[in-house]
This record gives sequence, C-alpha cells and structure tokens, in this order.
Amino acid sequence: MSDTQVAEKSTQTPAPAKRVNYLRPHYEVASNADAYTVTVYVPGAAKEGVKITVDQDTLAIEASRRPTANDKWRARHREIPTADYRLRLDLNVPVDAEKITAKTADGVLTLTLPVAEAAKPRQIAVN
Repeated sequence: MSDTQVAEKSTQTPAPAKRVNYLRPHYEVASNADAYTVTVYVPGAAKEGVKITVDQDTLAIEASRRPTANDKWRARHREIPTADYRLRLDLNVPVDAEKITAKTADGVLTLTLPVAEAAKPRQIAVN
C-alpha cells in the first residue's frame, strides 16, 4: 500500500465558490426637460473596462479597475479597495436608448440619457 491515499468522490466536499466583491460608486443625477445626466465616480477604471447596459427600465453600469502598480510592488497600506464597481439604477422615465451617450475622463463617467419624446411634457393650446 502506498503512502498516498485518494478520497472517494462521494466524500469530497466541493471547493467554495470565489466571491466577487463590488463597490457601489458615488453618483449624481441632474435633469432638464430634454435629458437626464448621470455622473458616476469610478476612479481607476479605464474606458475599456466600462460596460453600460439599458434593459427595459434598468440602467446597469459595471467598471473594472486595473492595477496601476508594478508586479514587484507590494502595498504597505491601502485605503482604496481593489474591487470593481457596479451600479444599477431604476429609470422612472422612459429614455431613448438609441441616443444615450457616455464619456469618461479622469475617473468620472458622464452619461446623457435623453427623455423619450412620448414622455416629454406637452403644452396644449386652448382654442
């Protein structure tokens, strides 16, 4: 008999799933009659790491952060978590998904969500 023993498949416990942590980024929402502007603060996230989806009445934003440090570098103290960002917002007003624009600069993501024509207030003339 060898020194190495193999446990039977039925007695092995599965390895725990790796938990992925996300941060909810800070954000601001402003509006006018034509559009909503959503400003999301995602420091450390590059343009290539941002994913924006609109599904029915939900806006979803995911932004991944790239490590900026050298492979030989080791953190002694860290105040900024290393997790990626995830934000989901319910849209209470219909928006024109085809005309949504997004830009990023210096860790700030700015989205413009045009209000759908059917949802804009109309003024009715009295005859």
